[in-house]
Amino acid sequence: MVPLEINRLDVASSPDQYRVIAGAIYDSLLKREIRYAFERYHPSEALQAIRTPAEIVEAPREGTCLDLAALFCGLCEAYELLPLLIVINGHALAAVSLTNGVREWNGPRPAAIVQRDGTGRVAVGGVAHKPWRVEAAEAEMPRGAKAVVAQLLAGARTTHDNVFKPPLVERLPPHSRPMPRQAGE
Repeated sequence: MVPLEINRLDVASSPDQYRVIAGAIYDSLLKREIRYAFERYHPSEALQAIRTPAEIVEAPREGTCLDLAALFCGLCEAYELLPLLIVINGHALAAVSLTNGVREWNGPRPAAIVQRDGTGRVAVGGVAHKPWRVEAAEAEMPRGAKAVVAQLLAGARTTHDNVFKPPLVERLPPHSRPMPRQAGE
């Protein structure tokens, strides 16, 4: 792991803790004077060899946009940030959540697929051994997220070991995505 000039625990109560830690990771890499490099040769143009962290950080201290973005994301995750590796049009970059860290994100996550008429499907991951789906909750989708969550939890029974899960589901808004368009629409 690349050492930082700050202790992440010292900024844990700061409202901008994630930005501060991400900035410290970036600054630490910047001080190593890592150079941009072209892709290594690979017999298949469809593949790109990824350099190891040691090759990027220690010697020869170089990397492509994909090498550097993957390294930055890996370091962010090691420091309990929530990174995202984005690859678009032959380029790679990293994004980091400034509102959630890994610990906040690893709980139950409601997900919804919403159709244009407001109906759809809802499932909650991270609650049981498989995503948890309640059809009565799906019927509440036109009424909004609060009504859906109320139905999701209506029949929930907790034990001593999982009593913390329903409040997590209640406070997380569903992540939704629209249904794909059908041919001719």
